[in-house]
Amino acid sequence: MKNRQNMMTALLTTAATGAAIYGITRGVQNGTFQLFLGKFLIQ
Repeated sequence: MKNRQNMMTALLTTAATGAAIYGITRGVQNGTFQLFLGKFLIQ
């Protein structure tokens, strides 16, 4: 049972990482990420 829980955690972590990379990639492509970075660095 513990092994199954570890596998689920790994799966969720992988999915979250993938989603973050996807979001950043999309943001860079349409310029949103650079806007966000600009706001973040200015403040």
